[in-house]
Amino acid sequence: MIFLLNLIALVNSRVWEGRIGFLYDKIDNIERDYSTTDLLSLVDQISNDFHLERDRVEAYLGRSRHASYAKQLFNRIDFNLRSNYRRAVYLGGTVIKITKTNGVYTVICRQVSINAILCPGNWLNSFNINSEYEVSVPNIFLGIAWNDPLSAAQITQIYYDLNRKIEAKLNAYKAI
Repeated sequence: MIFLLNLIALVNSRVWEGRIGFLYDKIDNIERDYSTTDLLSLVDQISNDFHLERDRVEAYLGRSRHASYAKQLFNRIDFNLRSNYRRAVYLGGTVIKITKTNGVYTVICRQVSINAILCPGNWLNSFNINSEYEVSVPNIFLGIAWNDPLSAAQITQIYYDLNRKIEAKLNAYKAI
């Protein structure tokens, strides 16, 4: 009981220093192919399917209308996600390749993304948590609250750690 009260006191203090760990991470792949005579008709579908900013997709497709071949990498990171009152982060890389043959555009879209729930890195070591073992302490006590601030060093560390987990698949998609 004292352990649980100390744990709750730590959670309520909201002072997170040092490395950030990931309580749960999930890697997703999305692969879609489109064929059209009007590239701009795909703007909404691509931006919704691949969690991209509509303006950036529209600008890219608008520039690519006059080319016979185009390829672009879109990266997106989102720290404003919640998972049961814990802070979650999304990182995704999307490759869009466009080829034009006889007035018909073939659009190939490939995305790899990762979603992770953040928690203090030293907690992971003290509970011996890894990807195959779940600790019996309720998860709500392990995560970082969704509104807790992160330092610039922690944000950089989170980006590089998550990017390392998806870079092999993203590099394969860049070669399409």
